[in-house]
Amino acid sequence: MDNNINEPRHHRRPERPKHLALRNTLNIIFMIGASIGCYMYMQDDMELMGGIVIIIAIAFKIAESIIRFIK
Repeated sequence: MDNNINEPRHHRRPERPKHLALRNTLNIIFMIGASIGCYMYMQDDMELMGGIVIIIAIAFKIAESIIRFIK
């Protein structure tokens, strides 16, 4: 009997999550929106608009998290 530790016991292909592309897209939108919102928030005359952009970006992150937990 060959007891090779590095050889996997199961020979199934790793499963790809169903909504991976959607989750990645939502994460990219979140990162871009949060970055733009932070930049806008740091400007003297755009604090309110920057905060709104950050809140909208957080909504995309919440949507991604819900998709992740639903599976």
